[in-house]
Amino acid sequence: MILSILVAFHILGFALWLGGLWGTSRIIEMRHDLPGVPSEAMKGIEHELLFRLVHPGMGLALGCGIAMFAWAPAHYLNEGWFVLKLILAALLIAITIWIMKAQRGPEGGISPKKLRLARNFAVAVATLALLNATVRPF
Repeated sequence: MILSILVAFHILGFALWLGGLWGTSRIIEMRHDLPGVPSEAMKGIEHELLFRLVHPGMGLALGCGIAMFAWAPAHYLNEGWFVLKLILAALLIAITIWIMKAQRGPEGGISPKKLRLARNFAVAVATLALLNATVRPF
């Protein structure tokens, strides 16, 4: 029962994390593409998405993932799919940090094209993580 609840909150956190990441990167990209819109207004939206969706979602997903691992470590360590999931989670954390760097503005040095690439890469990594955890191919 507790494991099922952890899995449910893990998935909820993952959805919040990825959705917030996607939205944040899109707003940052729009800030570059729409010079007529006040930059401070866009930065406020980015900040809200990061601190109300991305960070809590990432914390919930990682916290529940750690709790599930602590619940049955021997089970997870013997599974090949779990190692791949950890690698994919590390990639998503790196993408999150990279997009947070882009949120700082021009001093972040990240172009809209690179943001689109990061957003698409995050979606691809998340899709692989979901397929891997669902199908458990190895």
